[in-house]
Amino acid sequence: MDLALLQSWLGWSLIVNAALLLISSAVLLIGPKLVLNIHQRISGIPAQQLKLEYLRFLGNYKILVIVFNLVPWLALLLVS
Repeated sequence: MDLALLQSWLGWSLIVNAALLLISSAVLLIGPKLVLNIHQRISGIPAQQLKLEYLRFLGNYKILVIVFNLVPWLALLLVS
């Protein structure tokens, strides 16, 4: 696999993952009651704890996107 292909793949992966992060954040901002009701029924976890879990999930996902998509893509961009 050459560097141009890897850079392109990482770039598209970054776009897809960033879009998923933005969509997830928007859904939680626009309709938090609906999301909370659905997840409370499925899991039985209280609303306050679910809110913390949402923040933890979004924060961890953001860190993973940065570490595994953005940083390698920027490194390849600087090398080429």
